Amino acid sequence: MKMFPFYRLAMAIALVRLTSIGWAGVPVLPSSVTVQGTQLIVQKRLSNGSLSRQVPYTIKGVDWSPATRAPATGPIPPGYPSPTASSNQYGFFFHWPGRNPDGPVVMNYWFSNENQAHYQQDIPLMAQMHINTVRIYNDFGTDPAVYKLILDTFYNNGIMVIMTVVNSQDDIASRRYLQTVQLCQNHPAILMWLLGNEWNLNNPPLYGYSTYAQAAAAVENAAVQIKALDPNHPVSSSLGDAFSPSFNQYGEYDVPAIVPAIPDVDIWNLNIYRGASFGILFGQWAAISSKPFYFGEFGTDSFRTTNYTSPGNGQAKVSAGYEDQPMQSNFDLALWREIQSQLSIVSSTNSCTGGLIWSWNDHLWKVGNYNVGLGGLVNYNGPDGIPGTADDDTSYNAYNPDGFALAANPDGVANEEYWGVVNADRVPKQAYMDLQAYYAALAPLPMGSIEILPSSVALHYNQSQNLTAVALDVFEEPVYLQPSSFTWSVSPSTGVSISTSGIFTSFASSGTYWVMAQSGLFTSSIAVVVANAPPTITQAASAASNPVRSTSTVLSVQADDDLGEAGLAYTWSTAGIIPGPVQFLDLQGLNSSKTMSVVFASPGQYVFVVTVQDQDGAQTTSQVVVQVEALSTPSRLPGDFAALRVFPSPWRSDLHMGHDIIFDGLTANTTVKIFTVSGHWVRTLGPGDGMVTWNLKNDSGDLVASGLYFYLITNDLGQKGRGKLAIIR
Repeated sequence: MKMFPFYRLAMAIALVRLTSIGWAGVPVLPSSVTVQGTQLIVQKRLSNGSLSRQVPYTIKGVDWSPATRAPATGPIPPGYPSPTASSNQYGFFFHWPGRNPDGPVVMNYWFSNENQAHYQQDIPLMAQMHINTVRIYNDFGTDPAVYKLILDTFYNNGIMVIMTVVNSQDDIASRRYLQTVQLCQNHPAILMWLLGNEWNLNNPPLYGYSTYAQAAAAVENAAVQIKALDPNHPVSSSLGDAFSPSFNQYGEYDVPAIVPAIPDVDIWNLNIYRGASFGILFGQWAAISSKPFYFGEFGTDSFRTTNYTSPGNGQAKVSAGYEDQPMQSNFDLALWREIQSQLSIVSSTNSCTGGLIWSWNDHLWKVGNYNVGLGGLVNYNGPDGIPGTADDDTSYNAYNPDGFALAANPDGVANEEYWGVVNADRVPKQAYMDLQAYYAALAPLPMGSIEILPSSVALHYNQSQNLTAVALDVFEEPVYLQPSSFTWSVSPSTGVSISTSGIFTSFASSGTYWVMAQSGLFTSSIAVVVANAPPTITQAASAASNPVRSTSTVLSVQADDDLGEAGLAYTWSTAGIIPGPVQFLDLQGLNSSKTMSVVFASPGQYVFVVTVQDQDGAQTTSQVVVQVEALSTPSRLPGDFAALRVFPSPWRSDLHMGHDIIFDGLTANTTVKIFTVSGHWVRTLGPGDGMVTWNLKNDSGDLVASGLYFYLITNDLGQKGRGKLAIIR
């Protein structure tokens, strides 16, 4: 087996699929996801609309909350009064009495819009990291087209989605969560639904309920409602790390109290930050429930704090430190290795189905934001203490290392703006690189098929195409350990060849050929269509002189062909209405006809077309427009036949059959007399002006024999010229 540059292979396959079927190729039916025992079982909806076979699924993911830099102002949610200078304030998303909509509402609206702003850049980068699952914290609004755009992109990059549909009491009371489920329940990228985010730690419970018992009952009812609407996906709910000891004397929001109260949650999401190890968590869970769970959040940030103070409320004001990406990467990988040993695919007695690293990107908007517990850490009004001036703090769009004091972190501080595996500009950190290799090798799915790239090939004679075979898993994604080689064959094999490395070569035989790649029990084939290509014009038709200032010129063209230029034949003709007759002096339809002498009888514009034909009859054409200027009246001054031309001479039957001998460049009223070498008169031509032709016949109309002939030229001024010509039959 061999390992390829895997992310390049995956991206190449995605590009070919996109070119072939586009986003419209996403099937319109859901994948089938169930919980069986402690395992998450997935039948993914494949690109052809069928379901894959059932396989245990390991979540290898990342939490995607793409909002990065907050703007100073922005739009407000629909349904509110027209925005004012205060209501559309973003930045730190302040709350104040009477603000409408309130700061947290505006912030959540911004979160939803940020999904659209970043998905095109983020999702392909996630695919290169070999992520198979993302957790999404906010829905995408109410526009079905937006859901399709984003979910289609996840599907085409081999990523499934845990979709959060409830974040607060309002989401349940308004039944908004059911609207979100209806919008995307049939999309094949959906893995499961998620209710809340560590809502047992929210205050008030699930952001709205009076007690945690009320919140638990609401979550249970929401799970029942979702499962009645959608039987194809499990329901999950997110809890924070409150196992033991209790957060209060009653233990009402401890995980052991909540989980049994919500039986219709199929699989649980746990956000766990316990340090370099999860400690006894796996045993704690086993004592509570036999249902599976996954880590919804875990990991650490990439900033190493070396000095900080504690202003209160668990906050950390950092005064010294530096970014330490290896620290983050080593910490995250150590936790993942601990998870790997506890996966339910390793043993049916294990309950863990995988995990999602917090988080995908850095969040520069956090420090100074009261909505996430980091308010008061910045000087909002700047050094002058006056709000609304140029020196006001704008760290909502810049890095700030402050955060929370957290003993579980390697440096004792959760630097909230540095948790991403990519930075604010989507540059991968060390954790991205190391997890890329780890995810690729973790819990691979079984091989399910072979894909040949490109999937459609059309060639001409004497061309080659390098074909690549890729082993795919049952979800149609490249397997990490590719076969060391594939066995290639082609049928029929006459006139073509296929090498052991997949190079297909055509020769001079057209048709459809089936190329097959095989590895073990798996085979795949594609059709390669070979056809003769028409000749290619390499130099367009042209005239040696243009405009023409005499009675003739030479036309020429250059072409090439997949069977070789020597097999091409050239035929010249005129097109459209021409000013007068023309005579082509060389034979047509030969390879040598690429150059052609032509004689004009009248001035004006002529269009010449040359048809180039190869040995299989394929043709192409080229044309040239020739302008012939007014044929000058020959001089009647004494003694000048200097412009006289007689051609072709010698006249040869194998080259010039069907063509006359031309006497060109004559003065006005010129007569040409033809004689044998013994002085016998053969024929008198003319009188003519400028040109006369001889059809190689004598005065009796009989063709003359091969031999040498003399001609005598005279005009009405008494001027004379003489010469000789040859005829070879």
